[in-house]
Amino acid sequence: MAKRRSYRTGSVQQRGEVWWIQYYRAGKRYRESSHSTNRQDAENILRKRLGEIASGKFRGLAPERVKVADLVGLVLDDYRYQGHRSLNEVEWRVRKNILPAITTTMVTRFGGAEIRRYVALRRGQKASDATINRELSVIRRGFTLGAQTDPPLVTSPPHIPKLAENNIRQGFLEHAQYTKLRGRLPVHLKAMLVVGYHVGCRAGELRTVEWTQVDFAGRQIRLCGDQTKAKVARTLPIYGEMENWLE
Repeated sequence: MAKRRSYRTGSVQQRGEVWWIQYYRAGKRYRESSHSTNRQDAENILRKRLGEIASGKFRGLAPERVKVADLVGLVLDDYRYQGHRSLNEVEWRVRKNILPAITTTMVTRFGGAEIRRYVALRRGQKASDATINRELSVIRRGFTLGAQTDPPLVTSPPHIPKLAENNIRQGFLEHAQYTKLRGRLPVHLKAMLVVGYHVGCRAGELRTVEWTQVDFAGRQIRLCGDQTKAKVARTLPIYGEMENWLE
């Protein structure tokens, strides 16, 4: 929390990178996310809400006025606030796949029929059930956050089931295939392939490794906690062809 700017009957406040607004009506506090990193956007929304209150047009942030897209926005705000490393991936998933499918859908109408329609739409776009599950988890999280806001944007979160995934990994890279692939890769990718083939490390982890973490004397590569998916530091042994290609 930081950078609060007060107004007569409300305020704007930065939470992480996103600006939120707070205002009062009849002694009751309301908080909203502007879903924007621009303070001016938050100030504009606050002025609009204060105008609605002054004119008697404000009816609160009732669920019937909330769209599923608003809840998805809460998820992105939370990712930014928590500093999740997967923010860029989730932002891309939301922008490319989720929002186009649920842009105008109201929270009160999002139930079993809408979930089945979403799944059918994404399957028709050749998305795997595993991918659809990742997208539904974002929507599910949005409903959870919506129910936790003050006042709540959601009164009765729908049940969003997970699809059965058939994502068992099949096949392994045989040594002959490995050497053939290594021969065809550009030079700057060869060391990554060799290390990945030997230790089975995630590509995302390997891309973050710096030379200071490669210990040739100790024959190991040290991964820091913030580089691993489990956020636990560990070491990778240097053996086989790894040393030659790293050098």
